[in-house]
Amino acid sequence: MNAALPIERRIRLAAGLVLAGIVLEAVTLRILHPLSFVAFAAFGALAIGAGIVVYLLALLRAVEPGTPGRAAGGEPDGRAA
Repeated sequence: MNAALPIERRIRLAAGLVLAGIVLEAVTLRILHPLSFVAFAAFGALAIGAGIVVYLLALLRAVEPGTPGRAAGGEPDGRAA
């Protein structure tokens, strides 16, 4: 298996969380029990929300290949603004 870029791993994690949330919500829609709504609203929505947050953080922290990462100073070359 090829070594994936960090953004690819984060996006795969985000997709897995969203997919798990959708599957959980689809399953709980089929069950006719009051607690299934709790699982639908709490766990399904939480998994989808976590996937969205991981995806957005992956986009914010993305570094183009071949460029140095951002230093602690905020600027790419380490100088403070």
